[in-house]
Amino acid sequence: MRVALVAPAIGYPNYMCMTVLHFPNGLAYLAGALKHAGHNVIGLNPNNDFDNPSAPAMLYYRLRLMIESERPQLIGLSGLCTDYHFIKDAIGFIRSIAPGIPIVCGGGMITHDAEFIFNQLQPDFAVMGEGEEVLCQLVRLLENDNDCFETIPNLWYWKNSSASFSFLNYDYPDLNSRAFPDYEPFGMRTIIEEYTLAQFYPIRYKRPYPKVMPIVAARSCPFKCTFCVHTQGPKYRARSMENILNEIKLNYEEYKFNVLFIVDELFAADRNRLREFCNGITYGRENFGWDFDWVFNTHASAAFNRDDLQMARDAGCSFFSYGIESASPKVLASMNKKIRPTQIAEAISLAEEVGIGFGGNFIFGDVAENSETIMESLEFFIEHCMDFFVSLLVVCTYPGSKLYEHCLDNKMLPDKLTYYETILQNNLTTMSDDVWTKWLMFFGVVYPATDIPFLKSVYAVSYYREPKEIQIEPGRSKAIWKVYFPCPHCAKAIFCRELIYDSDVEQETATFVTACPACSKRFNVRLKRHTGIYSPPLDRKIDAKVFREFAQNWNSSFFRIGTDLRS
Repeated sequence: MRVALVAPAIGYPNYMCMTVLHFPNGLAYLAGALKHAGHNVIGLNPNNDFDNPSAPAMLYYRLRLMIESERPQLIGLSGLCTDYHFIKDAIGFIRSIAPGIPIVCGGGMITHDAEFIFNQLQPDFAVMGEGEEVLCQLVRLLENDNDCFETIPNLWYWKNSSASFSFLNYDYPDLNSRAFPDYEPFGMRTIIEEYTLAQFYPIRYKRPYPKVMPIVAARSCPFKCTFCVHTQGPKYRARSMENILNEIKLNYEEYKFNVLFIVDELFAADRNRLREFCNGITYGRENFGWDFDWVFNTHASAAFNRDDLQMARDAGCSFFSYGIESASPKVLASMNKKIRPTQIAEAISLAEEVGIGFGGNFIFGDVAENSETIMESLEFFIEHCMDFFVSLLVVCTYPGSKLYEHCLDNKMLPDKLTYYETILQNNLTTMSDDVWTKWLMFFGVVYPATDIPFLKSVYAVSYYREPKEIQIEPGRSKAIWKVYFPCPHCAKAIFCRELIYDSDVEQETATFVTACPACSKRFNVRLKRHTGIYSPPLDRKIDAKVFREFAQNWNSSFFRIGTDLRS
């Protein structure tokens, strides 16, 4: 059977550049499973295409072109709750172009709210949980004109015009028995070659010509944080190290990547697994000529020591991250986070000592949050995190999480349909809306995308425009600029390449955030014309006292906070 798998358009109905970071790896696994079962797979990646007046027009054109040229017999769509508008429009477009082609939906949005989404969007089928075996069984039935859909686990279908569900069974086969993911139908080579510079900084700052490759080493998560969707659904399972290394070898020979992005929310739950991976990578370097950096996410309970991190660095690890979330014991308990702030502080200290980049997120806005708990986290951030890739974000209430159910039960969110259509994030804290809004303003000012005011800054010594352009939105292109500058922390001479608007360079407003390949600390780089062979670093880092004063005086206006932090 000819099966088309359609990747969601990131940021739809607006345009947004898809990079390896955004790629839905589950679709690649489905492609691998279908090919292994003898089916033809057509991949459609309606991203990075800016030749149409709007994203919906682009999606309609790409779907029509694919359907008319490839004649698929089944079309698969997948996405998260943030892809609601994309999947809704895609179903409508497919039905208008070729109403006879059955549509099957899957992904997190189905898994965590299947009945509501299935009745609302009305695809022909929907798959809860992991889709490899279910989709292959469904294709087999459709090929044989068999409608015994009730025999397939985790499947929603229509029976007598009513939504029906087969039965729930998340007892999956060993992950090692599944086919490797197949990324090629979705244009992965182009994404790696053309759009990797749009990645977030921690996975590319040590490679001026980064080629990033994803890998999934485990599924789900054993922890049950209240804001996370893994409180329900399939349980945590990890692949064997031999299986992981075999996929790395295959993809390295195919793509010659130089950064391996381990996308798991929890890659190394303990030091033994990390050490086993390091030994495998070192073997690959010595015997297969592997030359790549790698990054991973883990949990503070892994309790790595200095020898563990030194071994990882020697094996090519350039960055790892923890989910910090908060430094308030009250909020951490509310989140069911099961970590202590001292564990994070120890990890940051070890990372700095060894020379590996460290990152993480604070997510403010839990139901137990108040101004005092926010200040607890900011005090920790001031003391430990200001020079590292640690973000100040706001909690999201995703379907499937305990937090989402709590908010629905307590009428803290609108009805489900309004939620999906708007993805509204209401005030979930114990604070008044006025107080919470001012905190949101504070976070928005102190952590912008391209110019973080509390970081050290440095002028570029020189910068040159490459002739090639990469279009990232309709009518506007960014050029790649080669930039040379000293690290304001350790003075190492650095070269990197950055996507920058020409107009920003001309107006001398071009600024970007990066980190030093030697000391792993982050800073702002400013592209401004100046005289002399070398311009001393412009140290704009505000000290902890100033940052604390602004955080404590958040009643100041949005304009005042932003102006003073940047002065």
